[in-house]
This record gives sequence, structure tokens and C-alpha cells, in this order.
Amino acid sequence: MEKRVPELDYVRVISMLAIITLHVTGAYIFSASSLNLAGMNPAFILNQLSRFAVPAFIVLSGVSLGLGKQRETAGKFYSGRLLKIGIPYLVWYNIYLFYGVYRGTMKIPQGVLGYLSGFLTGNTAPHLYFTVVIFQLYILYPLLKRLLKEYRILTLAVCFLISLVFQCGIYLNAGFGMRFFPEFIKPYVWLLFPTWIFYFALGAAVTKEKLLKISERGRGILPLLIILTAVLGFFYAFMSKMDRTFELSIKPQLFIYVPLAFVTFLALGSYFKRFEVLDKAVLFLSRRSLTVYFLHVLILNIYIQYGWFRAGMAGMLRLLISVALLSIAGAFVIDAVVSGLSRLFPKRKRPQPAVK
Repeated sequence: MEKRVPELDYVRVISMLAIITLHVTGAYIFSASSLNLAGMNPAFILNQLSRFAVPAFIVLSGVSLGLGKQRETAGKFYSGRLLKIGIPYLVWYNIYLFYGVYRGTMKIPQGVLGYLSGFLTGNTAPHLYFTVVIFQLYILYPLLKRLLKEYRILTLAVCFLISLVFQCGIYLNAGFGMRFFPEFIKPYVWLLFPTWIFYFALGAAVTKEKLLKISERGRGILPLLIILTAVLGFFYAFMSKMDRTFELSIKPQLFIYVPLAFVTFLALGSYFKRFEVLDKAVLFLSRRSLTVYFLHVLILNIYIQYGWFRAGMAGMLRLLISVALLSIAGAFVIDAVVSGLSRLFPKRKRPQPAVK
């Protein structure tokens, strides 16, 4: 059976582009524009429509593990995740640290404890917290996997209630000033695993058969799914404007918007995967999504300084296209270099025991 699920690549690529859109549009959400809808300019609307992306990536992380090796030992699992995510995170954390020090926006951490404190919160760039969250979920995965196998519905229900409580607490505090968490934990709640565990568990609980069935059925009602996703996304954007929580990607409303968007993009993948050229392009982008994720904020920080990118919505569009294209091109080069270096140090195969 083919291991690749093409529909997931479409979800991953759309989420990757949405992450870039989210960070690029953030500087323009209150810029003057002749195009306004319900008091929201295009940047604001795009910014809010893209808020599904981070939870969608967490769902994808759960799906990829759930569809992965079933008999992998815990030690091999953790070492594999450390190699795939941990080393790139360490490298990019330091790249953003050095860049911030160079630009004068950061100071060199005070001692080992200062460095570790920043490292454990991903504070050198606004998007690195995602990796911190993912590592916590990876640590929990072997236990979560067993619970999902024996008590799937109960485990999902408990994970949903935990995430709902935490996300409601964050939302009520941000939008209405309600104190929900103790002061000592409040600054860190958004990067702790309880806030996100439902999305991860939801992905890990989906089998390949169910995934394919969802995508096939979704393709049959694709126009309806697109309309529902657009309407719900616009409603989400409007509510964010009304309660002034537009900076949050943590809201109880996302428990509806994220699964709907995920299913819609799966259905899109099911429809478009038959076009060979497009499918190859999506596969190419999907394989570089992690590097694009790490790289794009650096490119954004460099390019946003130039006046050509500051002129309202036109400047935003120029910046969005530039950051997306340069991030993809840069990721291609970086991945090619890493792949070339890895070939210089091939893995040693364990000797097979002699057959008597």
C-alpha cells in the first residue's frame, strides 16, 4: 500500500502558505485601504482567515505519527523526533538570536539559565513556540497512542475538555480581562500542551481508511464545504474585530473552524491530485514546509524594512509574494545542502546475525 496520502500534502501546503500570510499581514491589519468589508481591510480579513494554520499543523503532526510506524520503540521514536525537529529548532533558535542581537532588538542571554529559559519558550522569534508545543506533544505521544487505542472516544473527549478549558481561559482573559489562570503561569499558558492537545489527539486518532473516506466524501460536496469555510472564516474575522482578539490563534471558535477548514482542504486535495503537474508541485512544497516555516520570518524581517513594501495593501501583496517565493527558494537550497551533507555521513547498518 502506498504510504503517501496526497490529500495531506495539500492541507500541509495550504497551511504553510497561510502561516506566511498570517505573519506578513500582521503589520497591515490597520492600514488605510479603499477596500473594506464590515470595517475590515483585506489584510485584516486574510490575517484572521489564516488563523486555522497553527492548529492545522498540530493536527497534521498527530496524523503523521498516527499513520507512521506502528511498532517503533519509544527510544527510536524520541531519537527520530529529536533529529527531525530538535536539531533544526536549535539551529534556527540561534540564527534568530544572533539576528536579533545584530539588529539591536535582543540582548545576549545572561548565562546558561538565561539561554535555557529563552530556548524553552522559543522567544527569539514569534513562530518558534510551535516547536516547543510540538515537543511536549511528542513526549506524550506514546501514552496518548495507547489511550487512543483502548479508549478512543473517551480520550478524545477528555482532550477536548482540557483544551476547551485552557483556550476559553486564554480567550476570556484577552478579550474580556477575566482572570482565569494564576499570574505565575499566565504568560506561558499559550505554549503549554493542554492548550493544544485536542488538535494533536484528533490527528493521531484518524486512521488512513477514515482519512481517505473523509476526503472522498468531502470531494462530493466540495462547493458546499468551500462556502461554509468562507462564511465561518468571515464570521470568525468579524468576531475578532468586535472583541479585539485579532492577535490570538487560541479561541474556542477555532474548534469548529479548524476541522471544517481541514476537511475542505482534504477534499480539495482529493479533487486536484489527479492533475499530475500540480500534484508534483504540491509534493515538492510539502517536503519543504518545515524549512519554509523556520525561514520565512527571517526573510520577512529583512524585507519589511524597505519602503517598497510599506505602501498599504499593494505593499502587503508585494511583501507576501516576495516572502513566499524567497522562503520556498531558500528552503530548497537549505534542504539540498542538508541532504548533501547527510550523504557524506551515511548511517551504519547493524550487522545481521549469522544464520546457523
